[in-house]
Order: sequence, then structure tokens, then C-alpha cells
Amino acid sequence: MRTGLILTSCAALLVFAGCETSPAPSRQPVTALSDHRPVPILRNEPLNDPGLTQLGVMLINSRAELEQRAPQAQALAEMEVDFAAESLLVLCLGERPTGGYWVRITGVQHDAAANALYVQGVANEPGPEAMVTQALTYPCDAAVIPKVRAAAVHPEIDSRTDMPLP
Repeated sequence: MRTGLILTSCAALLVFAGCETSPAPSRQPVTALSDHRPVPILRNEPLNDPGLTQLGVMLINSRAELEQRAPQAQALAEMEVDFAAESLLVLCLGERPTGGYWVRITGVQHDAAANALYVQGVANEPGPEAMVTQALTYPCDAAVIPKVRAAAVHPEIDSRTDMPLP
């Protein structure tokens, strides 16, 4: 039952992320993988913030954009990000019914020709026998990366069950 929930959530994440971060992409030929340049992750910060209730991925390039897109996200507001030289990438699972859920950004590639960012990650749900906190949670991961602009952000998220937080 839970596996279906997380898989449905990840599928929704893929749909939501495309809608949330950019207008619908134009139908262009798929570019070669060599066009994807790795973007270093300078630091990650796992979050549990009730101000981050939306399922999806966000690329944020300024303090004003952060305040507009995540006005209730106290944990993001407290992060030290030099928006002159850095971008903030946030991956959220939305509201979850218990603890044991987590998400982690594991890789980022930028395709300048396609003006797109590809975000790899792992999303975990607790196993059916897992001992978890009985409270609503809001699992997210915030990654600071060197400044990058992209018209589209594409999540590529692997779903896992009952894994320890990396």
C-alpha cells in the first residue's frame, strides 16, 4: 500500500515539477547525454518544514524569489545562500502522514543548449513494519549549487522503501 503511495507521489512529482518550474517545454529533439554538464552540489540540508507543503522541485535564484515561492518556509529562509554566486535547489515530498519519509538530491546536470536542469534524487518511504513518528512531516532536501539559470527543471527521482537517511 505504502509503496503505491510513494510511487504515485514520485509520478506526481515529475508532473508537478515540470508545471511548477517552467512553462511547457517545446518539442525539441532529445540532446545527447554529452550536453549535460555536472553541477557540483556545494552542500545539502535535509529539511522538515511545514512551510514546504508542495510536492515538487524548485530552482531559486534570489532572496525575493525565495520569499515569493516559499513564503512560509522558515528553514529555507534561515539558510545562508549567496544568491549572487549560488542557486538554491529544493526537492520536496509534500505533506506525509508519519516520519520515516525522506528525500535527497544526489546529482544535478545542466544542459545549456536545452536551457534545462536535470535533478537526480532518492525518495524514501518507511517500510510497513517501521517504527516511525506519528505526526505529519514535510520531507525536503535543499541543495546549494553554483549559480545556474534554467527554463525547465526535470526531476529524476528513484523511489526506495525503508532505507536509512544517507
